[in-house]
Amino acid sequence: MESIAEKAFKILTKYPLCSRCLGRLFAGLGSGIGNKLRGESLKSLLTMQADASIRMGDNSAYEIIRVLATSGWGPASQLASALRIPFEEKNCLICMNKFTDENIEILAKKVAEAAKEYEFRSFLVGAKVPSYVKMLEEYIYSEYSLPFAESIKKDIDREVGKKLEELLGREVDFNNPEMRIIVDIFTGNVEIKPSPLLIRGYYLKHEVGIPQTPWLCRKCWGAGCPKCNYKGRDYDYSVSEFIGLPAVKLSGAISYEFHAAGREDLDAYVKGEGRPFIVELKEPKRRMIDFKEYSDLVAEYSGGKIEVKELKYASRSDVRLLKTYLEKAKKKYLVIVTFESSINDESIRNLENYFTDRIIDQRTPLRVLSRRADKIRKKRIYKLSAKKIDDFTLSLEMLTDAGLYVKELIHGDSGRTRPSISEFLGIAPKNIKLIILEVVEGKMQQS
Repeated sequence: MESIAEKAFKILTKYPLCSRCLGRLFAGLGSGIGNKLRGESLKSLLTMQADASIRMGDNSAYEIIRVLATSGWGPASQLASALRIPFEEKNCLICMNKFTDENIEILAKKVAEAAKEYEFRSFLVGAKVPSYVKMLEEYIYSEYSLPFAESIKKDIDREVGKKLEELLGREVDFNNPEMRIIVDIFTGNVEIKPSPLLIRGYYLKHEVGIPQTPWLCRKCWGAGCPKCNYKGRDYDYSVSEFIGLPAVKLSGAISYEFHAAGREDLDAYVKGEGRPFIVELKEPKRRMIDFKEYSDLVAEYSGGKIEVKELKYASRSDVRLLKTYLEKAKKKYLVIVTFESSINDESIRNLENYFTDRIIDQRTPLRVLSRRADKIRKKRIYKLSAKKIDDFTLSLEMLTDAGLYVKELIHGDSGRTRPSISEFLGIAPKNIKLIILEVVEGKMQQS
């Protein structure tokens, strides 16, 4: 059976490799050794065996010394010079002699300097490796049947990571690092990428006429034109800006992305428990946010129009849950409806009974048909309670499936929503005021 040293010599005969790159080919053998020490140990063993053979008159061992000296192994170079064995030292074919302790130290110090202005508690290193190096490694693994080999990328990740733990006093985190660090040992370049900071909570909207996200002018799409008074948008501000921009200011992020559980109509209030949201802050410099200061800043920036509450840090999985939870969610609404004719008490009682636990067939409303697929959606009303405010006005509190278009439930949308309240009462609505009170199911859980 071929020994590890014999296999190592075969590889070095064809591929001059530094000690670290040689040792990495046997990385899975022996724990706590380190690839550099593995390679040095193999080269030391081969050097001693060759020296012993030469001393006993075996001149064929000269070739072993020459091969080792060619790979840049110092002890073999000294022996080759003493024995006048000709050799030409070559750079490591895999790392080009770049993967050294000195270069690891240089890269780590560059990262530590670049990371000074950022708050973070954990990090993860990712090495850039040229594709030709990866291909060469794979070829050597296959050519010499090396099942215990490790890639240079993994080796660089680990070695730079260990050095950074010393310099930064922070730990490597393989699952949710707050800082991602890219190093290129071949060029000496480093790049730091703070992971997004995510903050979740619930928002209340105390004033109508505020879209959830910016509405670009439909004529110029942001360029500016007479229709939008050269502002490029139909409304001066949005819920997402009132929430996102204060967070950018506090965190020092370069931008934000706003995620919300559905959206309300432009002229709808959001009261009660509020609507769940997550603000994702890109490349934040500060990660420790005073949530009281943040909520106060939102209120100040919005002039009291928007309020945020129950603020917590969020994770990427929370974003995924936020985007899917509406499938199971129920919503509670308060709707104040003024009708064109008076309503009697018996009609109110019948209305409550009829619409409690009722399935509604809703074809895509005309008002959103330009941006939504034209199809029929089935949504359930779980409970409807009606109170008379005056002869013409009702207060309706209802619990429904999320995604039900409530205004269309009231006025019927020219028969596209059935049954509708106006159809049932035989009276058309004159004014509808919609308030979202609560998301009853699908409420975000604490991570």
